[in-house]
Amino acid sequence: MFLIGILSMLTFYQLGDELRKYQSEKRLLRFSENLLSTFHQCEPVPKNITLRQTAMSSRLHHPEALQEIFTLPSNDLHRMQEMHASVVNELPEYPAQLFHGRGIVMVAGGKYLRVALHSIRMLRRTGTQLPIELWMGDKSEHDANFCKEVLGMNVQCRIMADYLGDGWVGGYQLKPFAMLLSSFEEILLLDSDNFPISSIDDIFSSSQYTSNGVVIWPDYWASTTSPFMYQIIDRPQKFVKTCETGQLLWNKRTHFRALSLACYYNFHGPSYFYPLLSLGVKGAGDKETYLVACEATDQSYAFINAEVQSLGYCDDSGFHRTGMAQADPRNISHTLFFHANAPKLDAMSLFIYGIMRAGGQGVASLWEIDGKAIAGFDVEAVAFEELAYVECDSSIALRYSGLCEQVHRHIDRRERHLMFIGNGTR
Repeated sequence: MFLIGILSMLTFYQLGDELRKYQSEKRLLRFSENLLSTFHQCEPVPKNITLRQTAMSSRLHHPEALQEIFTLPSNDLHRMQEMHASVVNELPEYPAQLFHGRGIVMVAGGKYLRVALHSIRMLRRTGTQLPIELWMGDKSEHDANFCKEVLGMNVQCRIMADYLGDGWVGGYQLKPFAMLLSSFEEILLLDSDNFPISSIDDIFSSSQYTSNGVVIWPDYWASTTSPFMYQIIDRPQKFVKTCETGQLLWNKRTHFRALSLACYYNFHGPSYFYPLLSLGVKGAGDKETYLVACEATDQSYAFINAEVQSLGYCDDSGFHRTGMAQADPRNISHTLFFHANAPKLDAMSLFIYGIMRAGGQGVASLWEIDGKAIAGFDVEAVAFEELAYVECDSSIALRYSGLCEQVHRHIDRRERHLMFIGNGTR
């Protein structure tokens, strides 16, 4: 009887957990529906922005030149100012019952799941224990084998279309919505091709984060945001750098309205806010929306005061950038994030179509310049060990003819290359 009583109590608590989860999902769905309704009603004016020309990326900010790229008629500007004010007025308050705890949010799907798996394994090698939510756009991007595998690494797969419906957001737009709808209250957003090189379990203790609630990292270039954007949000321009959101720290409890506004900018991003925020330069997307949303809602943020470091290699034609390294907010004199974005660490892209493909000279080391010096250890060697696992042993390995062997051959070739350099024979 005692055992039956214990089992009955366990069943009772399990049912209670399931009920609470169901109720939380219903509240999140209702919240999502209301938010999308507001975004649909507050369509920008005009509906689409067409640029006469494209701005030029530069290390220096040239506001006068940006003014000439795009002109917003005074009537449209006035209507858009009113529309923006209406959106800000309708922004939801923080629904505390929906979110809790700290964690990492990533966005990936389809072919990028292999890139994400690589980054997750690199992250777990640092000893980081923070839970991870990996968001996919819709069911077509979902892979049951992948999700079963990563569940063992405390990674939960979630599908955006379950909350927003099919077809409303994709690409860069997914990132702020994944943050907003994530179960976490405090978030580190990581691009699927970005990973830390040391443990980040205590990253939320950074004074830059605790004092401001949001931490944003810089990109290489000066801002190319149209001056009209600041007229729309009715704020002076305080910054002249572009943002790089391969990583982003966000406290939803303190900055929920700003994150909701960033979602609005991204919801109407491709047709309106992306061209307005970047004026057509390469890399347009979500990256400027977070800082502008903080400005528009008068919410604080920290902008990392450390230059992006370039990872790459040299050949006879000069230096080739293959990635970027970003500072640690706990100590900006140290490097924390390796953003392997050009090219991504995907064996098919590297060895079949890319710079390591067979038949040519290939590249012996992706991060020969500054990689080991920045990290303090041979992070590239570790990265290719994990790439070998993804392509040879994981649940989503492509099993493409000879691909696994090419990864292992590259690892051997790189070791010989490093010995060659070490002997001073280069």
